[in-house]
Amino acid sequence: MDTFTAEQINQQMFIITGVRGSGKTVMMTEISQKLRENDQWIVIELNPATDLLKGLFIEINPRSDLRSS
Repeated sequence: MDTFTAEQINQQMFIITGVRGSGKTVMMTEISQKLRENDQWIVIELNPATDLLKGLFIEINPRSDLRSS
């Protein structure tokens, strides 16, 4: 958790890899729950099976007309 909340985090990317069943999803769920508790973070969940840019826009712009489409 310290890695995700450390100073200078704004220009870093994290890639989490592992074999099937190694706990990647569980770990990311726990990390996102912890980060949601921190008011300095905005956690947005995107689905790679959908249009990622549209999904991101909708999440950061809650008044968007795209929300209903």
